[in-house]
Amino acid sequence: MTIKTISPHDLYRHINLGHNILLLDVSTQDEFENGHIAGAIMHPLEFLDAENSIQKIRIAYPNLPTIYITSDSNARSIEAYQRLETAGYEYLKIVEGGTRAWEGADFPMESLKEILPFNRMDVSQQIQIIVGSIVTLGTLLGTFVNTGFLAISFLAGVGVAYEGLFGTDYLRQVVSKMSWNKDA
Repeated sequence: MTIKTISPHDLYRHINLGHNILLLDVSTQDEFENGHIAGAIMHPLEFLDAENSIQKIRIAYPNLPTIYITSDSNARSIEAYQRLETAGYEYLKIVEGGTRAWEGADFPMESLKEILPFNRMDVSQQIQIIVGSIVTLGTLLGTFVNTGFLAISFLAGVGVAYEGLFGTDYLRQVVSKMSWNKDA
């Protein structure tokens, strides 16, 4: 079996010429969120069911596209290539050097961390949004569903008051550990 590859420059040219392509990124979710080729579809290798994926591609595309496989790991790209080829898909190529080579060539990248709105907010602002939402939800549920739900609003209020009175920062510690705040 010969594995076909394409350089980032040639792929960029194919994209700009409007070729029938599908960019398949088989990186992990964290790698994909940190940065991927603009327009790539995330499909982590561990969840790649080649036969099912090919069937979906055949339904979605009247003219079968060339699948350009990329990831942060060349081994993952090769395995995805082999799985898809074994399942009978013919139009496959691996992006030489993967996502990092594409980024190194200064071609368009996307990052989910830039898209998520919480990334641009201070942790204090995130806490205000979260606590405000919990109090609102508890009040609405307590008013319209069952008065027992008012306990949600009560507990949120007690938690914030406790933090203020005793100078703790438990909420800040919890919110700081959220995935969108890992690099903050």
